Amino acid sequence: MGHFISKDNNLVIYDAPKTGGTTIRFWIYFYLYGKLPEYLTRKDSSNQKEDLKYIHSPKQFSKILTGYNQVRFFKYSNKFQKICIYRDPVERFISCYNDKIISEGKWKRIPGMKDPMDVDAFIEGIKFLKPKLIWRFKRLLGIGNDQRKNYINFHFQSLTYHYGNNPNYFDKIFDIKDLDSKLKPFLEDIWNIELPEIHTRNSDAINQEKIKNLPDDIKNKVIKMYSIDYESEWSKIQ
Repeated sequence: MGHFISKDNNLVIYDAPKTGGTTIRFWIYFYLYGKLPEYLTRKDSSNQKEDLKYIHSPKQFSKILTGYNQVRFFKYSNKFQKICIYRDPVERFISCYNDKIISEGKWKRIPGMKDPMDVDAFIEGIKFLKPKLIWRFKRLLGIGNDQRKNYINFHFQSLTYHYGNNPNYFDKIFDIKDLDSKLKPFLEDIWNIELPEIHTRNSDAINQEKIKNLPDDIKNKVIKMYSIDYESEWSKIQ
């Protein structure tokens, strides 16, 4: 999804959709400015989704987080310590589906999809949801913004797409389950600060039916979607 360069610490944090990016961005914001965004500390708002809307907007992000780049995967020299967050591809799919397709109502943009709970129709329909040729060309040139222009395709892309095909490029890979227990103390040690506890948007809090588990036949289709991850070195990351 992007990466944040902490030049003073020779650290690069890579981010892919649905791998704890919102929490990481809050920590980056806290590191840069010594406080949380104002809206996050308000006590009078019950609409958590709206509270977090500002931090999710790429256009606003560029104004808040200097040095945070929502661009294609880019490699840095060995002088930088590179880290990323791993999440099982099927778990990523379910989380992304619940957030983008159901909660945000993007199922209406999927060809042939008539029901937000019809995962099978989504898997078939997304095959026909191609980015415009101009944006595919711009990506080849390393320009443009996939996140904004090819929103659905971008979020459902493989870890290999976002992180590259060689996990050994990274010095540390954290599992999404270990954000608080391992990543947080790691960043605190590097930045020499105490980071706040972050409770980001929980899509389950929105009163909508969500996908919790996939039937075996649909799960196998999702595994096939992410075969590039399961058949590569990423499959060895646990």
